[in-house]
Amino acid sequence: MIQHVTLELDRIYNLRFGMGAMIDLERDTEIRVSDLQKGMTFEQCSKVLWIILRRELPELTLEQTIDLVDENATDLTTVIMAVKESMEIAFTEQKKKRIRGKKSGEQLKPGKR
Repeated sequence: MIQHVTLELDRIYNLRFGMGAMIDLERDTEIRVSDLQKGMTFEQCSKVLWIILRRELPELTLEQTIDLVDENATDLTTVIMAVKESMEIAFTEQKKKRIRGKKSGEQLKPGKR
């Protein structure tokens, strides 16, 4: 399971940037996941957070996400770092699973499962 990052706003949220969130991001916004690895604008960050939070709050809108942050975050750096960390964890975990065998921990050659 891809690990989550906690973010406290009006309550504690578990930010997990899993495959479902990645698909939703590309489908519901014009943002490609591969483009985010180069850096992220504030608009892109807010959309990524919105997509992640929709996993817990399906009816949440982008505007409500922005209000949630503006009304509850102690600072924007904490929010941005939580979003970035959730993305880094997702790709780190996928890389570990691709390179290492599930049980023995032995190294696998690329392309072999």
